Amino acid sequence: MSLHSKKKEYLKSYQENYGAVGQCNLLTGVSQKTFNTWVGEDEEFRDALETLDRSFLDLAEKKAWEKALEGNDTWLWRVLCCRGGDRWRDNTMAKTTAITGTKLVQRFELVDKVIGNDSEKKMIASKTTTTKVIGDKNNG
Repeated sequence: MSLHSKKKEYLKSYQENYGAVGQCNLLTGVSQKTFNTWVGEDEEFRDALETLDRSFLDLAEKKAWEKALEGNDTWLWRVLCCRGGDRWRDNTMAKTTAITGTKLVQRFELVDKVIGNDSEKKMIASKTTTTKVIGDKNNG
């Protein structure tokens, strides 16, 4: 089997398995290293993967809308939060735990907006802060 047809086989598996790379690797006999090389070096292959990923997202959004329109409040809320912009964003509760002296303290902060990605969130427009002692080294 040529490399070209192996990539086609991989893309077919990728589509059938909704982008589950590990599963596709097993089914096609392609190693993770080979997959990574193809993604890094073959623009046509990478573009095909991105097109499939967008189609998976479209399908998931369609399913979310269907659930929302069936009257499922949880899915309706998710669709509104994701697609409704700031009008439907929920406030975020941030919880931090720290040791202050001998006390273990939890701090809760309700914020209006969170900016940044998951690894570097910055909170702005803080509304309320609550601190609660949840442990004390001196009292066991």
